[in-house]
Amino acid sequence: MSRFPYLLNRNGHYYFRMAIPESLRANLGQRELFYSLKTRDETQATVKGLALLAVAQEAFHAAAERTIPEIELKGWVKRVTSPHSLLSQSQTSLPTIESAPQISEKVYLTSEIYEAYLTECKGDRDKTIAKRKGVLSLWLEIIGDGEIKSVSKANARHFKGVLMHLPVNMRQRYG
Repeated sequence: MSRFPYLLNRNGHYYFRMAIPESLRANLGQRELFYSLKTRDETQATVKGLALLAVAQEAFHAAAERTIPEIELKGWVKRVTSPHSLLSQSQTSLPTIESAPQISEKVYLTSEIYEAYLTECKGDRDKTIAKRKGVLSLWLEIIGDGEIKSVSKANARHFKGVLMHLPVNMRQRYG
C-alpha cells in the first residue's frame, strides 16, 4: 500500500484518486477525481500526486468559498480528468496552479502542509503520528519553516546528511 493516501496502484500503474467534497458533487456530477499519473514509479507518482492534490484542494476551497464560479470548477475538473489532459500530452507535465482557476497567491509554510497531512492520517496509531511529528520538529530545527515552494532536493540531502550524524536515541539522551 502506498504511503500517500490519494495514490492507487492498479497492476503497477499509479492513479490519483480523491473524493470531491459532498457540497460540490451535485454541481460537478461526479463523486471523485480519478486520474492516471502515467507512471509505474511510486516516487514519481507521489510527486505528481502531491502537485495534483495541491491544485485540487485549492480549487475546491475556492469553490466552497464561492470565490470562483462552480462552472469554472466544473471545466477544470473536466480538463483534469479528460483523456486529452496535460498528462496525456506529456509524460512529465502536470496540471499546475497556473492551469487551475486563478485564486490567490497564498504562502504555504512547510509546517502548515505537514500539519494538514497529519490531519488526513486519521486511521494511524498515536505512535506513528508521534514519529511523524518528531520528523517535522527535526526538519524545522535543521532546515527551518520556510515556504513549501522553496524546499528542494538540496534541502532533503542536507537534512539526511545531518540525520546520519545524529545519534539514534538523541531525543532520549538530550531531551
